[in-house]
Amino acid sequence: MTPRFAPRQIESRADSRSISKSRDSIMPVFYCEICKKNWKSARTTILYQCKFDEQQNFGKVQMKRFGQQCNNCGEGTTYYPAQYNLDQICRSLQVLFVKVLQEFYGYQIQQGGGRYRRPKTTTPPHASKYCEACHYRVCGQEEE
Repeated sequence: MTPRFAPRQIESRADSRSISKSRDSIMPVFYCEICKKNWKSARTTILYQCKFDEQQNFGKVQMKRFGQQCNNCGEGTTYYPAQYNLDQICRSLQVLFVKVLQEFYGYQIQQGGGRYRRPKTTTPPHASKYCEACHYRVCGQEEE
């Protein structure tokens, strides 16, 4: 079955586009394997890189979950990955899906169409020294 829509032309110089999502408010849990501490973070980064091959009419999405270091045990060399539950994963993929439709297929989609948004809460300042995304300069957050 042929899709009913085709992606718009992608310039040859930009055959790969990054769609990044930062300040994810889905509050994943982190776990330190050394001191056994658990913590939640309102500031996590997921980086998506989307590539589309026009000749094969095929796209590929790669995802990188950036971790955080434990601020309790002082080990300071290991970044622990975020642990998401199924609902959080579904919401994150829904946002990615909308961004892919907009970026590669030219769809105009209204944001927030019925999606649940958690009320804004006050959170501690972003601790960039523990943030793996800050280490690689893809976080997009400044020390608050």
